[in-house]
Amino acid sequence: YYRNFENLTFAHTGWKKAYENGELRWQGNEQILPANSSYGSVPHNIPIPAALQASFSNYINVTNCIFKHTGGAGLVLSGTTKNNTISGNVFYDIADSSMYIGYNNKGYKFKASNTKITNNVITDTGKKYYTASALTVYGAGSTYISHNDISDCPYTGIHIGPLMWSNEFTSDSTADHD
Repeated sequence: YYRNFENLTFAHTGWKKAYENGELRWQGNEQILPANSSYGSVPHNIPIPAALQASFSNYINVTNCIFKHTGGAGLVLSGTTKNNTISGNVFYDIADSSMYIGYNNKGYKFKASNTKITNNVITDTGKKYYTASALTVYGAGSTYISHNDISDCPYTGIHIGPLMWSNEFTSDSTADHD
């Protein structure tokens, strides 16, 4: 509860697992593990690691931070994270997506909700994984996305949708003035 990350730089993270176990594909870049892996008898997507990750956390505030030179994503808020704010940050030279909100592929009945993503600069994402969206929201509820400057991404600017192989849908979310 109540974690504030302000005026910090998250940089130079590495990640090579995509080459060792599974692959990144599909829209929005997901790591797909084959059937009969440790995740079960059907293919599963698992979260891309990030420079900053939080799961099952509430009231996470990330403001005026810099995310740069990452080997995976910039920020991941997964599971039942609630009431989070991501505002005034700069994301650039990101191998994957700047952020993933809502990853939940373990059968939990609850999902990320009430996340505000505003006034961020997101550029040069998908530098290594070309099907990454600049900003990705999977299976989350009540996500508000507004006034973000998104540029120079090889795929979609904002991807809002369900998780693959899951009944977790995104609901009551808004993206405006981006």
